[in-house]
Formats: sequence, C-alpha cells, structure tokens
Amino acid sequence: MKWTEKEILYLNPVNRFNEVLDRQNINRNSFKLSKKKIEELEILSKFLLFFGEDIEITEIREEPDFLIKTNGSIVGLEVQKIINEKPKKTEGLWESVFERVNEQINQNKDLPNFLLNCSINKTFSFRSSEKGMIADQIYSIVKDYVERKLLPENPIIDKITEIPHSYKVAFPNFGAWWVRNLDISNLEHSIKKKKEKKISTYIKNTCDQQWLLLVIGTNWESSYEMDLCIEKELKTKFNQVFILENFSTRLFQIK
Repeated sequence: MKWTEKEILYLNPVNRFNEVLDRQNINRNSFKLSKKKIEELEILSKFLLFFGEDIEITEIREEPDFLIKTNGSIVGLEVQKIINEKPKKTEGLWESVFERVNEQINQNKDLPNFLLNCSINKTFSFRSSEKGMIADQIYSIVKDYVERKLLPENPIIDKITEIPHSYKVAFPNFGAWWVRNLDISNLEHSIKKKKEKKISTYIKNTCDQQWLLLVIGTNWESSYEMDLCIEKELKTKFNQVFILENFSTRLFQIK
C-alpha cells in the first residue's frame, strides 16, 4: 500500500477546536449540535490543520458528515472511528458515568477550575443500572479531593492527579494496556462494510468528490495504532482516504 504520513505538534484540544471554528466562521450558538457531531467537529478541526489555509468547512450535515472546500472544489467528507468493540462496552459505561460526574462538577459554582486524572481500580466493576449511583459516589470523592487535597478511602479511584485547567473536568484513567495495530481486515471492514455501500447516497446528496477520514488512536483500550507494514492495496470508490491517529496527531493518506 502506498501512503504518506504527516505529523503535527499543536496546542491543547480545546484551543484547537475553538481556533478552527473561529477561522471557519462557525458560530456554535447558531445551531444545536449533537454530542456525536461535536466530537466529529473536534476530529475535523485537527484534520484541517494538516492543510493550513487551503481548506475550509462549507457545511455541517449528515451523509456525508461535512462539505469542505479545497483548491476551489467542493468535497464531501465522512468521518468514521475504528474501534475494538470488545473493550468498548466497558469504556462506554465509564464514559457515561464521567459525563454525569462532570455535569455535577460544573453545577457546583464553588469549585475552582481543574483537570483531574482519576486512576480507576481495575478490580472495580458495576452494572449499567448502577451508573447514576456510581457517578454520585465519584462526584463525592472528587469534591472531597478538590476541597481537602486528600483522596478519601474508596473502592473506585486509586489515585487522582490534578492539573491546572481553564475548565472543570474529570476523566478516568485505566492505566497501561496493549494497543493493537490496525490491520487490513479492520480497514476493509470499516470502509466496505460500513461506508462503501453508502457512497452513492453521499454523492446524490452532495457532490461527486468524496473523502473518507478514518480515526484511530485515542487514549482508550478500544483504540488501534497504525500498522506501517500494511502493504495490500485498498480498492474503494472514495476519491481519497485518510487515517488520523487522534491522540498522537499523525495523519496517513492511504488513497
């Protein structure tokens, strides 16, 4: 497989997101964005940085996710995350719990701004029906830690690391894990099984030129890293296909 790689070292994700939206003259208050669309915009904002000033968002939509303008041409862009489904179920539970925790944190106006890295006890588990109760317990732990700078004894969080921040944010940390390489079967499944069959709809809805942005490389176990040894050529109707390693900010063009 022929591919090219680019790498960018840039500022923090919040500033990057705000900068790109400002540069594209996108007012987030002028329309309601779903959580999924905000996440896609954050991914797109990082992707656009590899192209400098030569590319811009012209429409936020569905099927495809965006219209962009590059070199005077309009292009449809679809975003697709590639994940390992097995650990994703557990991660989804924790994401949901910490969403509730952060809602409670931000409702408490007496708490200062902070970013808390919460190391989760690997032996702790819970059922989906217990999410609300677990979120309340974690909020109590976090609040106690912020106010007293001491971690109360508890079965959920082993350690908290606090970092100065412009917002109030807490997130779970599951420690070290083995990150799997993205292989050709994962790629083909994500392109052919999930997106290739929809490309005629994308073209009908927008334009002939269609790009696909595949996203890997988060700070979760369900993620993948790029396998630089992939050699098989991918056959796809998409005009260009990119893989973004989100956490390490590396971009690969595979078509």
